[in-house]
Amino acid sequence: MGFLDDYDVDLDDFNDSGGFDVPDGTYAFEVTTGETKVGTQKNDDDVHIVIKLSLESEEGEIHSYNWWLKVPDDPSRPSRRESIAMSDWKKWLLGAGFPPEDIGGVGPEDIEGITGTMQLLTGRPNKEGRAYQNPRNWTFDGVEEEEEEKPKKSAKPAPAKSTKAVKPKPAPKPEEDEEGDEEAAEAPSATRTRAKGNPFAKKS
Repeated sequence: MGFLDDYDVDLDDFNDSGGFDVPDGTYAFEVTTGETKVGTQKNDDDVHIVIKLSLESEEGEIHSYNWWLKVPDDPSRPSRRESIAMSDWKKWLLGAGFPPEDIGGVGPEDIEGITGTMQLLTGRPNKEGRAYQNPRNWTFDGVEEEEEEKPKKSAKPAPAKSTKAVKPKPAPKPEEDEEGDEEAAEAPSATRTRAKGNPFAKKS
């Protein structure tokens, strides 16, 4: 007879050498391994992604922690728990620097050795009185956050003032009378008269 036979307790629902034994706080982490675990005592078809982490606190204490992520039984109709798990997993992979087109094929060998920092936070108890501790606020070593730089609008240079002398407007062409003679054009400071052999007569 087993220790837990009469209590309907599934050890697969708990983290070994970690979980609630690790106090809430901020830790440096390293991924030691990962696996896809199929079946639990309650449900042979349950599938979990299990990420195993080595944690170090600011005081230098070393802990082990297993991060459990429930894979949807029916991807077209995931439960709330499954949706949160897969959203967290997708965010984690993108944060770790995996290209969006490759995250669906990431395996254990691809994540081993990834390091960074994370926070463990225990939420409020649910209606059944159960509280869950979850990792949050991941940062990853060697991954730079790309910020979209908006192109700066260059100020339009003011038009340069022309140093060329302004050409005077040409005087209006004199109109011809019926006999073909040109009428004298008036100038502001001189009066032009017609004279034979000289386009301008001497001032009187």
